Amino acid sequence: MNYSSSARLAGAVAALGAATVATQADASIVFVDFSSNPSSSIPFSIDGVYINVVTGVTGTSAGTAAGWDINPYFTGTTGATPAFNLFATTTGDANRGIVGTTGTASVLTLGAPIGSGGPFVTGALSGSGFHAGGGYVGFRFTNEATGQVNFGWALFTSTGANPPSAGSIRLTGFAYENTGLAINAGDTGAPIPEPSTVVTLGMMAAGALGLRQWRRRKAA
Repeated sequence: MNYSSSARLAGAVAALGAATVATQADASIVFVDFSSNPSSSIPFSIDGVYINVVTGVTGTSAGTAAGWDINPYFTGTTGATPAFNLFATTTGDANRGIVGTTGTASVLTLGAPIGSGGPFVTGALSGSGFHAGGGYVGFRFTNEATGQVNFGWALFTSTGANPPSAGSIRLTGFAYENTGLAINAGDTGAPIPEPSTVVTLGMMAAGALGLRQWRRRKAA
């Protein structure tokens, strides 16, 4: 599901109360909660799953996921040292790439910047660093809706099994910045409440509680 800034704002206001004022939202960041998608559990195969982050189309081959942007997959079998990998190629998209070094995808921490500096690499990339518990991976791609080069992040979670097995690594969510600017790993563009507003709400709640207690004592 894609969340527009207005939907995120509405959800935040509903959750915190009608009096809450959200003062910051990045409308240019598109966030997708992938955790309930049937393809979130990476198939235990060399094809894995191909994902187009803009259209949401997924497939078990490049041909069934037109314009795919990221492709996590496994090599080997359960009894033959399987490994988690990520695949990127410039075929079909000269700007496709994953943050990493030659042959290895980088495990990024929350807040790590992902932008034109990269470095972005292509090919079959080892994702062994994600076995211990998961992490963020940065990527870039050409947004077919705008023709721009966009930067994004994907969050993989892991059961910690090494070697991994079917279902041990999942893609739980991803996001991209749709204007061509950099993005920080984990940034969903969600609104941030004004600190003074949160304090004011707390004071209002405390005041209301005190008033109710005073009325009860008076009535007694």
